[in-house]
Amino acid sequence: MSSAIIYGSTTGNLESSAKYLAKCLGIDDVFSIAEIDAEKINSYDKLICGSSTWGNGDLQDDWGALTSQNSN
Repeated sequence: MSSAIIYGSTTGNLESSAKYLAKCLGIDDVFSIAEIDAEKINSYDKLICGSSTWGNGDLQDDWGALTSQNSN
């Protein structure tokens, strides 16, 4: 089974955490949501997704780009 960690990070803190988690879990594939498309995401059997939040729990901006990409 293939696994990946996908994160959205503006300041880099979540990126560091995602890479650390990948190392601990033995997962080789770690991507920023800004650098991966839906087709690639769908090629994995298991995903761990992480996002920072803003304001009242708003999703990190890069995740919105994927959502609008899928609605076209």
